Amino acid sequence: MSLAVGHDRKQERVLAAAASVFAERGFHKASVRDVVAAAGMSLAGLYHYFPSKADLLYEITARAFDSLLARLDAAPAGSPRQRLTTFVRNHLLFFLSRPDEMKVLVRETESLPEGLEAEVAEKKRRYYQRGHDILRELDAGRNSEEELRLATLALFGMLNWTYSWYRPERDGSPERLTERMLGLFLDGFLGSPAGLTASALVAPAAVSCGDDDEL
Repeated sequence: MSLAVGHDRKQERVLAAAASVFAERGFHKASVRDVVAAAGMSLAGLYHYFPSKADLLYEITARAFDSLLARLDAAPAGSPRQRLTTFVRNHLLFFLSRPDEMKVLVRETESLPEGLEAEVAEKKRRYYQRGHDILRELDAGRNSEEELRLATLALFGMLNWTYSWYRPERDGSPERLTERMLGLFLDGFLGSPAGLTASALVAPAAVSCGDDDEL
């Protein structure tokens, strides 16, 4: 194993431990020593990789958005419906396998120092905009910009709290959950034809494999 690979693995171990501690105790109540204990390393070893607790929080949140955006960039092109399916599935697959990171993103990003918070907020805006742009293409001019904004935020609202209730034995695989959530989002609980519905916007297609601060 190369030194670089070993270094990366140790960083990942520290960040996973920090995400677990922050998710359980909250950023402000957690201490660096809590993270050290969870990671099974020395205090000096942790500071070698991350100079402060705020740096840990920044890396957890920034890396999450960077990974989400990179996965979208690597996904094959397709129709707006296909891209929305990819977007939702990507989000669920990523965060259902990393529930601690999702908790930290939802609850703790405002705990970052101003400069670091601004950097994460920019990544968040880019991610929000990707979802918003897909919905705009699906809508094809049927709804106002305000309706699209509400629809985008509603979609993220559905996705971001999944970690708090999802159980695979009850709710199915992330792929199956993607289908069910898209059905609710696009067609509504009763399949109403009003608003942003799947039938009104696009024909079903095979799946290939502001105020965004509210995201």
